This record gives sequence, C-alpha cells and structure tokens, in this order.
Amino acid sequence: MKSFMFVPSKPKMLEKIAASEADACIIDLEDSISESDKEQALEDACGFLATKPEKTIYIRLDGNHLEEELRKLCTFSFAGYMIPKFEASHDYDSYTFYFEGKDIIALVETPKGIANIKEIASSPIVTMIAFGAEDFTSSIGMKNCAETLNYARSAIVTYGKAFGKPVIDTPSFIIDDLEFLEKEIQVAVDMGFDGKLSIHPRQVSKINELFQLYDLDSIKGIVAQYEAVGQAVLKIDDKVYEKMHIAHFKRILKERGIN
Repeated sequence: MKSFMFVPSKPKMLEKIAASEADACIIDLEDSISESDKEQALEDACGFLATKPEKTIYIRLDGNHLEEELRKLCTFSFAGYMIPKFEASHDYDSYTFYFEGKDIIALVETPKGIANIKEIASSPIVTMIAFGAEDFTSSIGMKNCAETLNYARSAIVTYGKAFGKPVIDTPSFIIDDLEFLEKEIQVAVDMGFDGKLSIHPRQVSKINELFQLYDLDSIKGIVAQYEAVGQAVLKIDDKVYEKMHIAHFKRILKERGIN
C-alpha cells in the first residue's frame, strides 16, 4: 500500500470512503475531532464499520480515550489501528487483547518516539511505522521542512527496514500546490519510504503515481537477464546490477504479484 488518507469520523466524510482512490483510509478519532464531538465520532465510526466496508480501513485512536475506543471497536472487522504519539510498545501491554488480528501502525511524532525508534521498530505488536512531522516539529520548536526533518525521517526508514516494517511518510498540509506536493513525495520516495499519509483526496493520485517506482516490465527483464547470464555482475546501458539490486527488484515484483 502506498497511499493512506485520513478521513474525519463524520457522516458526510465517511460516505466518501467507498469512492476513494487511496489504498487505505484512516478514520480519524483524534486531531480532526473536537473534544465535545469525540463520543459522537466514535459512534459514527462504529456505525460505518457495521456496514462492512470493502475498503481497507484503519482507525486513528485518541490517546485520551484509548480504552473506551478499543472496547467499542474491537468487535468490528477492519485492518487495524493507528496509535498516535507512539513512544514505547510497553505502554500498550494492557491493551494487547484488543490488538489480536489487527495491524498496528505506530505513529511516531514526538522526540521520545524518535529516540526510541529501535524499540518501536523491533516490537512484535507494531506492523507499520508512520511519521507525524507536524507534532514532532511543534514539540521541538523547529521549522517543518525537508532539511530539518532529514534525521527523523532517516531514523524511521533505517530502523523500519532493519526490522522489516513498512514505513509511511508524514502528510503534506499544502493542499493546493501540487508542484510542492510532488517534491515532498519525491523526497519520501528517494529516502526509501513505502508510502505517504494524505489529508485530502487530490493528494492521493500523485502519491500513487510517484510511489510506482519502477517500470515493472523493465525490472522484470533485468532480473531475467541477470539470472540467464549467471554472473555476479550484469551491465546494461552503462548501469551495473549486482545481487543486492536483483534482490530489491524481486521484492518489488513479488509485492505486485508478478512472477
């Protein structure tokens, strides 16, 4: 999955999920919902899940209402939970019963989360890791831009890949400037992220487009040539391919169901 779109838990927003081009939708019970509307948002999410949507659905929980939300949501069938401000897996030891059969996306968005990224990435309860730059930069008092976020992003990608966890980049809050969005997405692609969060439908198609990293027919041909030659190094059009490149290409093909 490449694109993950946040959807506020409000009836008019939830109705649009079926038509979304995003690979997965994340029903939001946290930042996009005012405190006075939290209870209703949870009821609306439960009502939507009761319709058994075909879309891949995650729920972003609210850390202040975690137990109540888990208790009401656990009976429904959906992909999993996103846990905000995830800082250590042992913080959720008392909730593991609710996590059975569900993916857990650890949303890392605090300095402590970055400091503990190895523990988070190696945790057996964590399925994916996502980055939340807005809260991270706000808590530090730093500018939110590619240059200042390089360390945090690199840490998430490095440890996520080390422990076999997909990593999802922070959303862009610039909605109307698609050129700026394209640059942001390209940074995520170049750094090795597997996908990107979004906050608006118009961002989704560009995320899907730019995370389609390779011409699949081309890399399938390179793999075939490498295996046919049977040597450690293959040179095609002044580019050199070794076994680590071929292993990477095979993983991409396997992810897309291409033999």
